[in-house]
Amino acid sequence: MGLPQAETDWSKEILIHNDIIDQLSEEIDKIPPQTIYMGYHTDPYQPSEANYYQTRKVLELFFKNGFSASILTKSDLIVRDIDILKKMNAAAVSVSVAFNDNRTRRLSRPIPWTPRKELIGKSILLRYKWNQTDLRTKIQQDLNTKKC
Repeated sequence: MGLPQAETDWSKEILIHNDIIDQLSEEIDKIPPQTIYMGYHTDPYQPSEANYYQTRKVLELFFKNGFSASILTKSDLIVRDIDILKKMNAAAVSVSVAFNDNRTRRLSRPIPWTPRKELIGKSILLRYKWNQTDLRTKIQQDLNTKKC
């Protein structure tokens, strides 16, 4: 449900900034390297990100300048950028899952949904900087013991 006073329906319109890297470079040059939190107001992985790569470009800029990112998203597009996030000193990924009602939420408790397990696994990979073989082993262990 949108706010009645909002001028833009953000569920249908996303702004693409062609000069996002130039603008952001100017701003981050003014501050010391640190963790930048993304997605706590708007998901940085909107559907348009699949075509425009703006979040990826921002992450590349952060890494180049010694910054890390902490990202909150509902999108599986985060998996595309794991390579950059793995290189950062303190990168973190959180996955948000929303439900319309408690009945639906309860149905998903066993988490049989493979994409969600993959995202959880990828976040484990980021946190512990494991290689893919270690990750598959850890995910399988967690699935077998129902930890995720």
